[in-house]
Amino acid sequence: MQGGVRKRGNIWYYYFDLGKVNGKRNKVEKKVGRTKKEAETALRKALHEFDSCGSILNESDISIADYFDYWYNEYVLINCKYNTQINYNRIINNHIKPALGIYKLKSLSPSVLQEF
Repeated sequence: MQGGVRKRGNIWYYYFDLGKVNGKRNKVEKKVGRTKKEAETALRKALHEFDSCGSILNESDISIADYFDYWYNEYVLINCKYNTQINYNRIINNHIKPALGIYKLKSLSPSVLQEF
């Protein structure tokens, strides 16, 4: 994601594009302060928050079993029908957790998945 800073009068602003909706470009522009450094710092922070929006988990220290529990509670129970919930729960508890539950999310590799 790209963004930039600019000066209008004595005030610095940062801006970045959110994407296109219905063929129109959505852009965020915020007034920051009186120095370019403040604007660049605020831009980096805003881009980081935008990129990690909705991401609560840090994949470096969570196991596969914990991630699937989180995913089941936060996504499946909210967005899926009852029978789908039952089937996902069965697959997770009977197949995925016994085989892959001990691995950390960051250490999961294609070779481990291929073996599974």
